[in-house]
Amino acid sequence: GTIWYVELTSSKEEKRCAELAQYLKQQLGETSDLGTLGDFLTIMGEYDKAENYYRILLKDLKLPDVHTDRAMIYNRIGVIRREKNDTAAAIDYYGSAISAAPRDSGIIKMAAYNRQIAESDLKLAPKIFLGNRLASSDIITKPLVATHELTEAIVENNKGHIAYLHKTYDSLNIAVEHYKTSHKLFEQSESKRLKEMSMVKNNLGAVEYARRNYSKAKEHFDEAKSLIKEVNPTHPWLAYYFENSVCAELKVPLSEASLPPPNKKQKTEHINE
Repeated sequence: GTIWYVELTSSKEEKRCAELAQYLKQQLGETSDLGTLGDFLTIMGEYDKAENYYRILLKDLKLPDVHTDRAMIYNRIGVIRREKNDTAAAIDYYGSAISAAPRDSGIIKMAAYNRQIAESDLKLAPKIFLGNRLASSDIITKPLVATHELTEAIVENNKGHIAYLHKTYDSLNIAVEHYKTSHKLFEQSESKRLKEMSMVKNNLGAVEYARRNYSKAKEHFDEAKSLIKEVNPTHPWLAYYFENSVCAELKVPLSEASLPPPNKKQKTEHINE
């Protein structure tokens, strides 16, 4: 069989590279599997390189139609395609992961959950024209998907996202509780997921923006920027957080006290898993 040996080196920014190596060791663990390099590239936001690596694996390994590694690769390509805003393709890859997974594999539940998230993305996609959002009020938020396992922290963030979308007084309160729980779980995990934590912070900012607490929203967006920069100073998510921060900053000069909060009379039931 084919033996893969990959060594990553860099000749500059030694301190930064050492910090990054330690972070990635926490994220990926001491041991590695076939997807480790792809995971590394995906965390860094190097989506094209990650997808190319997974496609090489599919071509060279010649796996049977039903195999855990094939299902793993399809699921991870689905994650990448979603990040590249090719949501329809992501849904197809998640479906392929489910079909390729052995019946007793946890990948089935994970890929099915990811597919559900992608299908929701497709329905709620923001209106884009010539690469730009049509309304500055369209704050970018994201539910999280699972690459290795479907954790409680991921589920809590996504419950918050569902509640946030209703944008009523009660639902925004519910969203905050879920987001705070998610952030705490990520923070307490053995490997602090800085990338995921950055999105939770961003999503908290979106809630404050919907509440018209623009200064507080900007604080959250800026915290999200700081966290993702620790992962990669040029990570694609940085652009989302920057846009959101600018939107909030433009609103700050307005008299926030004069703006009524979302209607307290509107009720939203607690979002169940």
